[in-house]
Order: sequence, then structure tokens, then C-alpha cells
Amino acid sequence: MTYGSTLQRTAEQRGENPVPFLLPTETEWLKGSIALYTGAMVDVAESASLSFNPASASSVTCPEVMPAWQQPNLILLVEQWYTFRGRDEVINLLKAHPFLVPLLLEAYGKIAEYFGPSAEVVLEVVSDPEAVNDHELFALIRTSLAPQEALARLERFDQEWWLDASDRAKCLLNIDVEYI
Repeated sequence: MTYGSTLQRTAEQRGENPVPFLLPTETEWLKGSIALYTGAMVDVAESASLSFNPASASSVTCPEVMPAWQQPNLILLVEQWYTFRGRDEVINLLKAHPFLVPLLLEAYGKIAEYFGPSAEVVLEVVSDPEAVNDHELFALIRTSLAPQEALARLERFDQEWWLDASDRAKCLLNIDVEYI
């Protein structure tokens, strides 16, 4: 059983909609399309069997616009590194705004630089109840650091990377801390 089929079965058991997987012929376009900063090329069809350190993925390149059939395996990469709170909502938002996927993959590496490689980051869709179709994705860095220390690290993260990178999020992604 592959990692992908395990994720799919687990989602079904929790009553969530499983992420559909790519057919082998559909993955041909993706082969080698994701370059990690190490220069290694990732075959997305085999990504579930790969082991690599997400904290080292400080640069991920992939197309700005992806056809719908390309998104599921890239979303699985995001799900390997992030915890989805409201999984269906997060997946639907990522499918609707696929340009967020490479940004999230890049952001995780940067978050690990500032909060440590074992930092847990939760993705959650937050909606404005007074506005129709106003949704934002929040990446919440869960931390037990003292509030002053956590905010100081977040401030450095913002100043040294996120403020420049946030333009690519098109006002759909916020990164903040969540105290545990």
C-alpha cells in the first residue's frame, strides 16, 4: 500500500472527501517539474515514496497555473508538511487557488528556519461571515515558546522573507503563530 492510498483510506474513514490521485499518463507532464533547492528533481507520481527534509525545501518551482488534474499530488506534498484543520475546506481553497501550493511548500522551509524543523503548522480556512466568498488561508505556527519570543521570531520571519513573498499570495494567505 502506498502513502497516497493510505491517506485516501484514512480520509474516507474520517468521513472526508479523499483527494483523487493522478493517472499514470497524467503524471508525464509533471515528471521533474518540481525542483527542490538541492537541485534534485522530484517525480510527483513517486513523491509518496520519497523521503526528503521539508525544512530544506526553501525553493520550489512549479507552474503558476496548474490544470485541475495536476493539483492533487502537489496538495499531498503540502499535506505531508502541514496539518489541515477543516481538510475539505483547505483542499478546496488550494484547488481554487493553485498558485498558493508552491508558496506553501516554500514557506514551510522558511518557517522551519525561524521556528525549528519540528514546527507544526496548521492550515485553516477562515471566512468573513459578512462577506460572500471572502475566504483566507491561515498558516498557524503552533508554538509553546513564550509569547515575546514567538512574536520576535515571527517579526524576523516577516521582515526577512514573508513581506516580499506575500505578494505572491494575492491576499489569500496569512501566516501567524498559535500558542499551545
